[in-house]
Amino acid sequence: MTRPLRARLGMSGHAAVLARIKSSPCTHDDLIAEDLIGSTSNGYCLLGSLHRLMRIHVSAWREERGRTLRAVWSYGLGEDAPCPTTRANGLRKAQSGFIPTVQCIPPAYLAFDMLLTELEAPRTHLELSEITGLDPRTVRTTVAALGPLLRKVGRRKKSTLWQLAESVAPRNSRLATGAAYRSAPSVFKLGAALRKELEAA
Repeated sequence: MTRPLRARLGMSGHAAVLARIKSSPCTHDDLIAEDLIGSTSNGYCLLGSLHRLMRIHVSAWREERGRTLRAVWSYGLGEDAPCPTTRANGLRKAQSGFIPTVQCIPPAYLAFDMLLTELEAPRTHLELSEITGLDPRTVRTTVAALGPLLRKVGRRKKSTLWQLAESVAPRNSRLATGAAYRSAPSVFKLGAALRKELEAA
């Protein structure tokens, strides 16, 4: 069944996309074909946000017959591969690829990024819910969807401790974002505070 064009992914959907990119580099079209994202605009917004938040980078470019070059996304912080301007035969390309950009990262993506930031240290489901203000069910489904990105590192108060298998962004660039998130009264009001922190970073 194909995902509706404007279907909301939810935080577990964001996690599934990031886990897919972690498993192997892929393009926006690959994610659509695998029914992980629906609309072009929503998919580009998610990828552009994850890119700006330094969770993914462009590792290569893929040319498809009769179409614009597509960015190949890889997990983690890295230098973006430059978009080629000539074809393999030496002729100049009529169209070049692009990296999606977002002026204002939607609060839902900022909340997801904050959850990932908290997972740089060992956390239980309950701790993640208390720190981020997210619903416990949202935390559980998102942690489950992150799959290969996480590892179990022990137990605290009879609850499993989860942690990112590897940190993908400079720690110091995310501390101010975490402080802004904690001072916000809710997920839906954190956008303005976090955007100021991101613009200053």
